[in-house]
This record gives sequence, C-alpha cells and structure tokens, in this order.
Amino acid sequence: MNNNFLEITDGFLVFFIAIILTYLVIKLAPFLSLIDKPDNKLKFHIKPTPSTGGLAIVSSITIGLILNYKFEIHNEYIAVILFLLSIFFLGILDDKYNLSVYSRLLTQVFFSILLLYIISPPDIFGFFFLDFIISLIFCVACINSINLLDIMDGLAGGVCFFVLLNYLIIIDNSILFYNLIITYTLISLLAFLIFNFNPAKVFMGNSGSTFLGGLIAIIAIISFKKSVIIQEKIYYIFPVSIIFFDLIFVIIIRLNKGLNPTRGSPDHLALRIRKLNFSIKNTVLIIYLFCIFFIFCSVFIKYSILICIPVVIILMIIAIKMSKIEVN
Repeated sequence: MNNNFLEITDGFLVFFIAIILTYLVIKLAPFLSLIDKPDNKLKFHIKPTPSTGGLAIVSSITIGLILNYKFEIHNEYIAVILFLLSIFFLGILDDKYNLSVYSRLLTQVFFSILLLYIISPPDIFGFFFLDFIISLIFCVACINSINLLDIMDGLAGGVCFFVLLNYLIIIDNSILFYNLIITYTLISLLAFLIFNFNPAKVFMGNSGSTFLGGLIAIIAIISFKKSVIIQEKIYYIFPVSIIFFDLIFVIIIRLNKGLNPTRGSPDHLALRIRKLNFSIKNTVLIIYLFCIFFIFCSVFIKYSILICIPVVIILMIIAIKMSKIEVN
C-alpha cells in the first residue's frame, strides 16, 4: 500500500484520537484537580474551566510518533524528548500547585542547560560560552512566551499552530523526526482548538503552553544550526518573531509602568485589540490573520532579506498605536 496513503490515514486517526482524548481530559479534570478558576484580575473567563488540554495534546503527539515510528533514535532525539517531557510535567505541577515564578524559571533554566549541553548551541558569534548563554535565554523566553500569550480562548493554541505550520513549510524535509513531531503537533492542536475556541471548554494549561513553547524553541534552534549565511539565519528564526513581538511589547510596557515584567498585567496586544470593541472571536481571528501575514513574509525572506524592512516598520507602527490604548 502507498506510504503517503498510510501517513494520511495515520494523520486522520491521530486527529480523531486527539478529539477523544481532549473530551476525556475535560471529564478527568475535576479528579486531577486541574481546574482554572476566574479571578477577575487576569483570568476573566466566566466559569471554572479544565486546564487539561496540554495532557491531550502531548498524549496525541506521542501516539502519532509511535504510529509513524520510522526514524533512528540517537542522543539528540532522546535529549529533546526528555526535555519536552520534563517541561510538560513541570507545567502540570504548576497548574496543580501554582509554583512560584522563580522556582519555575530556575527549573526551566536547568532543563534548558542540559538540553543545550547535549545538542550544542548554534554558532551565532563563534564563542561557545556566549552562544550558549544567548541560546539559553532564547529557549527559556520561548517556553514562557506561549504561557504569557495564553490569555484568550483560542489565542495561544492558534498562534502555536501557525508558527509550527510556518516551520513545517520551511524546514528541511530530510529531518524526519522534527517533521513528524511538528505534523502531529499541528494535528493535535486542530483537535484541541475545537474545544478551546471561544467559548472554551478546556484550556491547555501551563503544561500545554510551556511544552509548545519548548518545542518551538527546539525547532528554531535546530533549524538555525543548519543555516550558514545571515539570510538563512533570519529565514529560520523569523517564524518565532510573532510570539516575541508580543513578549517584548508586554515587557517594555510593564517596565515603563514600573511593573515587574514577570508579573501578570493586562498589557497584551490581544487585550488592547479587544478594547477596540472587537469580540473575543474576532480579536483572535485578527491575530490569526497577522500570523498568516508572517508566514508569507517568512517565505519571501528566502528570496530577499529586504522584506524584513517593511515588516519591522509595520511592527513598530502597530506597537506605537497599540501602546496608546488604555487597558485596566
């Protein structure tokens, strides 16, 4: 039987498994004590909502990789899998016990150091220690950027979907392991978004958001390592700019207000767009369109680095306009 047909069949099978698993983890949430309760400060959802979506996403990806297991296992892949599982279980503990920001960050730093030690950081400036520190900061920032972005039904899951879709389009097809994990993550996210789009029946929780952030960090680093010229380096790092744009925007706004950037506050771009009288659904769809725009731009970077100039100008204009919108 044709291998492509088998792969498509596996994809549909994983999609339906992911739907079933998401439904089951919603029902299991009360027994696992993984319920996200509104606080009217940063959590504005109407009623307590299961935060077990990450469990369904990770389980579905695992099943997909097992069904389509045809890649050689070596140290790099083992390190990646252990890193992602460690970040995932740390997220579950955070969802359940509400860990302190600093204990969570220190643990993420420790896991990231172990990962980079095994897979080695990309050559950025030619100095190992400096390259290691920059890669470490990038990795931890990626892990937490999705968590910070998870403030609205369908937002974080949708943004992750488009970022990973971007990488699936541009990544080297010969890297089978990463192609497979991206593909099954996309399938799992589609199933999750059915339940997560407004009004959400389930959240991905810190376990899901940090897992996805860690995965995006790994894909970006592995892709970046294979680049040689500056244009290739920008080409492979550009897809994450959509999540770093919001992260940097929020950090600058909070610092200007004299707030601790690690503490939550309603300063995100999505919340500011919402203030323009858009519904939650329309706000998320606007962000999706923005993500699609980034995908087109990232593809064109391969042919001309000059596309970065109008993109940077557009982002600066958006940042300035959005910063003037008052949020409570």
